[in-house]
Amino acid sequence: MLRIKPLLLRFLTFSIAYFLLLLLFRTAPAQELSSRALSGLSGAFLSVALPDGYIQVRQAENEARAGEYNLDVFFGNKERALEQMEQARISGQSTASLDLHTFQIRMEEFFLMPIIFFLALVLMTPARWRRKLGGSAAGLLLLLVFCCLKLVCFTLYNFAAFPSGVYELKGLAVEFVTAVYFYAKMGVGVLAASLIWVAVIFRYSDWRSMLLRLGD
Repeated sequence: MLRIKPLLLRFLTFSIAYFLLLLLFRTAPAQELSSRALSGLSGAFLSVALPDGYIQVRQAENEARAGEYNLDVFFGNKERALEQMEQARISGQSTASLDLHTFQIRMEEFFLMPIIFFLALVLMTPARWRRKLGGSAAGLLLLLVFCCLKLVCFTLYNFAAFPSGVYELKGLAVEFVTAVYFYAKMGVGVLAASLIWVAVIFRYSDWRSMLLRLGD
């Protein structure tokens, strides 16, 4: 017979962990620190993944909600941007006016909610802390890579929407990045977090013993 009490206990543990982590990540210092780290990480990832583009990712404080941050992605033709910077240097200008486009992503939806969901799942899991810590490190790395790959698709969509001479996609490629841009919302990130949790935390023997305990 299925035992309800262990399931309720795990669900309660998950709910408490999720709520506390959500409160933590919504504090102003955590938001500022997260936006700084994620803007640097995603900017570096995009520069490597899309080397022909000139890309910068910057913190953007949410005007509607004080203390909450989003990420602004500036993008354009790298060769053209470098020429404009060189012309500004030759003419003695301290700053260059670059021909860039921009789009914004909500940091909480894009990065933080999947991370919080994953960490709450890990804390809920009945496993040794050594495995939890190792699984958390591996899982967070995989989850960040997933989010950054999704951001690559978002950037490619915007390159296609605002032609600048590079990454002008056609056919199936533009259809794919368009589908990712419009449909790969927070739910996809939560699903990815769940799959990564299963992959890095559990072993086959864990599933077997858990099912046996629930059926006792």
